[in-house]
Amino acid sequence: MMEKGWVKITDPNGYYKIVDRNGVVRVDATNLGKIYYYDENAYSHRIDGPAVIRQSSLGVHKEWWKHGSRHRVDGPAIEYGDGTKAWFYNGKQIDCDSQNKFEKLIKLKAFW
Repeated sequence: MMEKGWVKITDPNGYYKIVDRNGVVRVDATNLGKIYYYDENAYSHRIDGPAVIRQSSLGVHKEWWKHGSRHRVDGPAIEYGDGTKAWFYNGKQIDCDSQNKFEKLIKLKAFW
């Protein structure tokens, strides 16, 4: 469901953009196989899923962003199409290979 005042603009090919009441693009699905979500300042951002979703020859590539920084606490912030993953916390890459290790490192670095 779109927020009040947002407009969905669809071209003849079915690609679309969702624009908020201030004219800021919030969702851009105009490129084949790519969807991007943005906040009010046009930074990559989404709180309920990946902000970047792209189809590649290796599979679906997903990235979680929070106001322009890669960020995710409940899983990897990047899931590459080939299955590899990368964890980020507030834009900083955390060197780990599992969610369990990520959570332990975040607790250790709680006061960065």
